[in-house]
Amino acid sequence: MFNFNLENIEIPDYDKQLETQDIHKLGTIAQSLGLSGIEDNLDVAIEIESNLANHGDNRYHKARHSILLAELLIDKEEYSKAKEILDGIQYNSQNSFLFAAHDKLVKYLVVFFS
Repeated sequence: MFNFNLENIEIPDYDKQLETQDIHKLGTIAQSLGLSGIEDNLDVAIEIESNLANHGDNRYHKARHSILLAELLIDKEEYSKAKEILDGIQYNSQNSFLFAAHDKLVKYLVVFFS
């Protein structure tokens, strides 16, 4: 089983001047922590993705990290925040991740309001 212990992971501090390699490292760490199922890890992943979703001016990069952030928020049952983020992403029929995140949100909302 994979060990999601935060003590052994060096998480670089976010800075607007981070180089591409460190941005990728942060994204990888956020995804790993988000998948761990541990509440504290999920909070750290949300913090990382919040920063990455606003980093730079590449629209694809921002959309990708916004989608990941929305999915993490869905996992925390913060549905309105997730919906707001997803609704703010420009629709692209080729973006299957956006479609999947919207689908996940709708399924959770149906269960939540049933």
